[in-house]
Amino acid sequence: MQNQVKMNNVESRSLLDEFKKFDGQSFFDFGHPLLNRVTESFVKAAGIGAVHAVSRDSYYTAVEGPVTLYLSL
Repeated sequence: MQNQVKMNNVESRSLLDEFKKFDGQSFFDFGHPLLNRVTESFVKAAGIGAVHAVSRDSYYTAVEGPVTLYLSL
């Protein structure tokens, strides 16, 4: 019965609840604090780069219309 309650609790939690519960711990735990920080920095930089690329492409698509590539052989 207790296992069933735990499973329902896990299913009902949202991502926002997980971030509220997150209190400065590392997302990654490779056993060394420096390695954890370097990994988090790379992941954050990749996320920022992806958001930047998507926003730039959506801006150019909205302003200039869809871009068609013509390849000459």
